[in-house]
Amino acid sequence: MPDFGVAAVATPEQLWDRLGESVKARINVRAGTILEWWASPGADRRPAVTVLGTNALIVAEPTMGADGRLANRLTTVPLDPASIQRARVVENPEPAPPHNRRRTEVIDLREYLPPQARELLEDPFSASAPESLRRVQYYVPVPERAILRIWYYLTDQRTLTFATGLGHGFRDATGADSWDITCWRATVRPPAR
Repeated sequence: MPDFGVAAVATPEQLWDRLGESVKARINVRAGTILEWWASPGADRRPAVTVLGTNALIVAEPTMGADGRLANRLTTVPLDPASIQRARVVENPEPAPPHNRRRTEVIDLREYLPPQARELLEDPFSASAPESLRRVQYYVPVPERAILRIWYYLTDQRTLTFATGLGHGFRDATGADSWDITCWRATVRPPAR
């Protein structure tokens, strides 16, 4: 199993637990019912959190306040709750072509995802200018079980797509033997005035 060029980090659950209670409360109010989430090490190894809820996608990033104290910046992408769609992709894809990547290079999850998941994530943006898109991915290898946990989203000012799942039998050179991914799609609401 490749080492992905990263040192062992806290699990997403451990990072969520490190987030301040007031930040969690603000996330919960803005997000609505939480559908999916992930937490990753942010600045100074403090938790950065992404939450997909019925009302919004919330990104909480560690920062410093104007007073020099630790703070969190919350970015909100408001969603139309009635527009949320969900699809599950369970697939045993053909092995990906071998990659000749250095261990320190970050993988691009799009290279590994099964075609149906890529289509669900990317089709709404086929007419979008690349510079208008925000693409964020995060993955956690579980080497002892040959699993890759993934989280991924794409958004512009109209649409959000989001995926989370597991790649089983994952090898860096050829991808996963099988995938179990949940894909979400929603319409972005204009910000309240």
